Amino acid sequence: MNIARLVYSSHPVGSVASRELFEILEASQARNAAVKVTGILCHSPDFFLQVLEGEPDAGCATFYRIVRDARHDRVRLLDFSHVPRRLFRDWNMGLAGIGDIRAELIARHSPTGDLAGLADEPAAAVAFVAELAAAMSHADETAAS
Repeated sequence: MNIARLVYSSHPVGSVASRELFEILEASQARNAAVKVTGILCHSPDFFLQVLEGEPDAGCATFYRIVRDARHDRVRLLDFSHVPRRLFRDWNMGLAGIGDIRAELIARHSPTGDLAGLADEPAAAVAFVAELAAAMSHADETAAS
C-alpha cells in the first residue's frame, strides 16, 4: 500500500473551545475512517500541527478540505512524503493538547520552545511527530499491561 504522510501547521481563527475541538475530532474520526486516513492533531491555543496519513488521494483530499475550512488561517504544508508505514496506524485521528505533550519533547525539536516554532523547521516538525508517535505508543502499551 502506498502511504503518504502530510504534516501541516495552521492557526485557528479565534479561540477554540474544548467542546469545539472534540466536535472536530469526532467528525474527523468518522470521515477519516471512511477513507482510511489516520493521524493526530496537536494544538495550543493559537496553533495547530497535524499529521495525516493514508493513500495519497485520500490524504490530499483531507488536506484540501482543511485548507478551505474557515476555522484555519495561515495553513502551511510542512512535509509531504511517501512512507513505508504509518506512525499513527491505530488512530483515525488523535488529539494532543499542549498539556498532553511533554515540554522537553517540544523544546528538543522547536527552535522557539513551543509548537509554533515547528512551522519554521519542517524537518524538526517531522522529527517531533515521529517521537511523539513513539511516546504515545509506549504510553498505550504501558496502560494496556
